[in-house]
Parts: sequence; C-alpha cells; structure tokens
Amino acid sequence: MIWLLAAFLPASSIALSRVYLTAHWPTDILAGALLASLVCSVSLAITQTKHPIATLSKRHWQIILPVLLVSFTVLVSWNLSIALQLYAY
Repeated sequence: MIWLLAAFLPASSIALSRVYLTAHWPTDILAGALLASLVCSVSLAITQTKHPIATLSKRHWQIILPVLLVSFTVLVSWNLSIALQLYAY
C-alpha cells in the first residue's frame, strides 16, 4: 500500500500541474493515467508469473518513503519559480 503512495504523489502532482498550466485537458490526464495503470498492471502480472517479487518489509518502506518525498520536494522547489515564469501570460 505504501508503494502506491510513493507512486501516486509525484504522478498526481505532475498531472495537476499540467492541467493548471493549461498544457493538457483533464481528460488527457485521465486517459494517460488509465493507460499507464493498464500497462503497469499487465507487466507486473507477467513478471509475477515468471519471477515472483518479494515484498519489502515495513521498515524498508519507512526509510524509502521519506527519502522519496524529500527528494521530490527538493526537485520540485528547485526551479519552480523559474518554470512558472515561463508559463506566465
């Protein structure tokens, strides 16, 4: 369940920013998310049938998730003001 959160936060932030900056319609974002979910689900199902993947322990996720969140926050805030100025009207 935690891996869903680790994948959902950056993906939803990027999707919302694309709609906010009027680069895409909300339906484009929804279609892309559904397509990505389908491709990931099929590839995971194929992988799991041939080589089952062991799950990470809760302790590992308690280390990985904060590192992912901090690194994502740093990367987003690094040039956010410059990026927003590029899309200013």
